[in-house]
Amino acid sequence: MDRDYVELHTTEYHHKPDVMVSAPGVANLMGEHTEFAEGHALSFALPFRMYVAVSPRDDHSFKFYAADLDERKKCSLSNLKYKREDRWANFIKGSIYGLQNMGCTIEGLNVTVGGDVPSGIGLGSSAAIVVAATRAIAGLQNFPLSELQLLQCAHQAETAFLHEDTGFLPHLACHHALPGKISLIDTHSLSVEHMDYSPGNVRMVLLDSKVPPQEFEEDRVERHQLTDDCMNQLKEKLGGRDYRNLTIREIRQSLGILSESRRRVCIHVAQEYQRVSEVYGYLQEGNYAEAGKEMFRSHEGLRDLMELSVPEIDWVVKRSMEMDGVYGARLTGRGFGGCVLLLIDKEHMDTYRERMDEYERIFGFHPEMIEVSPGEGTRKEL
Repeated sequence: MDRDYVELHTTEYHHKPDVMVSAPGVANLMGEHTEFAEGHALSFALPFRMYVAVSPRDDHSFKFYAADLDERKKCSLSNLKYKREDRWANFIKGSIYGLQNMGCTIEGLNVTVGGDVPSGIGLGSSAAIVVAATRAIAGLQNFPLSELQLLQCAHQAETAFLHEDTGFLPHLACHHALPGKISLIDTHSLSVEHMDYSPGNVRMVLLDSKVPPQEFEEDRVERHQLTDDCMNQLKEKLGGRDYRNLTIREIRQSLGILSESRRRVCIHVAQEYQRVSEVYGYLQEGNYAEAGKEMFRSHEGLRDLMELSVPEIDWVVKRSMEMDGVYGARLTGRGFGGCVLLLIDKEHMDTYRERMDEYERIFGFHPEMIEVSPGEGTRKEL
């Protein structure tokens, strides 16, 4: 933690926080776009975190302080509404809203928020804020909620209050993450398994393309709706059978009922189900060459079947395939820009950085490479 949010909270409100909780950003190795079809994903926590510190007030008002921005917002229970101009404060208000919907009575609060999770590039910054805020407020006011109920409150903050098209995966991933481990998350049962990550000379690297994904938000929402619609239609055709256990051949035989766009989505989801399982096994064996090949294939599905990629991202992945020492690369996160996740030999990282100078000359964006390893999930700081 580069900044002392306890001290900043104390300076702002003249009172130390009673509770502070932090939650990490997350990245997905594979499978995130199967969530709307109740699939599996491989996720891990990033070394970036969001912090939420809270203390009680004597009245029923809420005051919010964004320490890194030096901005302040306020509201009360009677006007707890989404306001576009409140930007970051809407995530805190949404967390209060989620707790209210769970039957909790919220007293007045002073809240400080800050952290270093990059925003807007698909690394779970909003999930980190609402998960940390929900747990901090519930901890301060001693609400008897289970971990799952707290995560449901955090999810409601984004979906019901902010009306964001987001699934449950980032909230599960940032809460359950363990240092040095990759999480296998079942978005149907909400179960989580952990696998030791012992990379040797292999490094996981995030390459931020600097392409702003917000420009394509409507397209991304449309893809998720397509996934949901086609899987419901396929499930009805199959008489309620669990399509997650079907072979790709069986799914292909049932695709006649679907439009072409829905066929492509179904094929990608079915293939991704299988890839997640295979990559999980390869990583357990330390077989990064085969895991990397599946990452490249996963990106092809995101590009050609889901149509979630953009030319800049495709260029990075294609060049990565051509370079020595790069085991795998794929678009990670929400899509239409954002980051590429790489598996790369540490001895080739300098050469890779030099090759990415060409990216800036072609597209005009200066990419940023960040070496990452699985970090810790949500934790109580105070």
